[in-house]
Amino acid sequence: MPLYKKEVTEESIWGIWKIEETPSELLEALQSKDEIAPQLKQYSTIKRQTEFLALRVLLQELGGDPCQVEYEPSGRPFLFDQSYQISFTHTRDYAAVYMHRTASVGIDMEYPSARIFKVREKFMHPNEESALDLSEEESALLLHWSAKETIYKAIDEEDVEFKGHLHIRPFKVQKEGIIEAYETRTLEHYSFDIFYLVTDSFVLTRTILKEKE
Repeated sequence: MPLYKKEVTEESIWGIWKIEETPSELLEALQSKDEIAPQLKQYSTIKRQTEFLALRVLLQELGGDPCQVEYEPSGRPFLFDQSYQISFTHTRDYAAVYMHRTASVGIDMEYPSARIFKVREKFMHPNEESALDLSEEESALLLHWSAKETIYKAIDEEDVEFKGHLHIRPFKVQKEGIIEAYETRTLEHYSFDIFYLVTDSFVLTRTILKEKE
């Protein structure tokens, strides 16, 4: 099974799955396949079924129970037994899961595409544009978008404006690192350290929402 990456700490686990299997192969890898199989009927395409199953195989690999996954009205996944806070993401040929015992988390993956240049005005604040690392412009834009998706998942609020509410501090693109960010959508105005990874196939960002003391 192609587990691409896995990292474990005392409080959290996260991992990336490289999707090379068919839906039937992924389903067979699940210990709870009889319970999961009926859920596939809600997905009409092979692509969506594959993504759904890959996330659950990865969740199982990381120590979670795929049958425990339910969804908030916002679409945010959670485990029924609350053993972990979780976040899911997938992009072309990859899926990722982030799990934390107590804190709300967010994780996001994006694949390289020139389309990011066409939609930058929807999520890039002028201050972010002026500080953008132009030597790695596509990756920098992808990381801005992905980081904001990650914050959005972590705070789980309605009516979030990526351009006006989610703010990325200047950073230099590397293969991996930390992006400092903050949000102005909630009364708490949370700050974030967003860990990122850049590969030829995707960028990935992940973060923890740390409650203020």
